[in-house]
Amino acid sequence: EVLYRIVFCISVSFVFVMTLFARTVSEHTITLKPFLSYCIAYETENAELWLQIIMNIAMYIPIGFALPGCFARMNKLWKVLALVLICSIGIEVIQYIFSIGYSEVDDGIDNMFGTLIGYSLYVISERCCRKLKKEPIHKWEKASNRHIAITGMRNSEGGERASIKGCILTDKQG
Repeated sequence: EVLYRIVFCISVSFVFVMTLFARTVSEHTITLKPFLSYCIAYETENAELWLQIIMNIAMYIPIGFALPGCFARMNKLWKVLALVLICSIGIEVIQYIFSIGYSEVDDGIDNMFGTLIGYSLYVISERCCRKLKKEPIHKWEKASNRHIAITGMRNSEGGERASIKGCILTDKQG
């Protein structure tokens, strides 16, 4: 959980710096046509524009990954995407009001793609971790014909658990 929080804080800070503070003042520009930057990048073979699209996506991958790990309420994809969409709209509005950078619908789309990739990586990693933790225990239970009750509580949490010396507790048979 601490790692998720660190990744989340660094990622959010990076997004705000890159989208609000590292921009030069320009004119009020807003583009509401979806995928326009993709079309322009494709038609003109503009590597710099493709790089910008990729960077917009990449900036939000860590946020999509860390957000559900940081906040228990962010346990559904739609919740994560909704929060990121609201934040993206807020950033685009601020960019428009203060004439910093360009306000584009494509930025929001890119942000959503990045968040979706990050959330997918989070789900995959959580499933892998769960499987790696449970599979050896299930194999041992099957081989020994015994059951282990695991509560997920740590010895360092104090109270009655602090007196437990071993790492695995079984019934009195063994």
